[in-house]
Amino acid sequence: MTAHDKADQRWLGNEWMPKVIEAEIEHSVTVHEANPFAEAEMKALLSRLDGHDVSSIMTSDMEKARAWIADK
Repeated sequence: MTAHDKADQRWLGNEWMPKVIEAEIEHSVTVHEANPFAEAEMKALLSRLDGHDVSSIMTSDMEKARAWIADK
């Protein structure tokens, strides 16, 4: 069982994440659906930012995400 279909996972991993890394973003907030499958998938995807100078959080709470990014 997954939160995102395989095509979306491939797009995120092969298209989106390389562009995020190339753009050298400094802060990233990922808001995911509040379920353990979505959290696990996003955690795996965000691990690709390890080793890059990006501060990031992952949450299912939009208000927490807004507060965090506003503080940056």
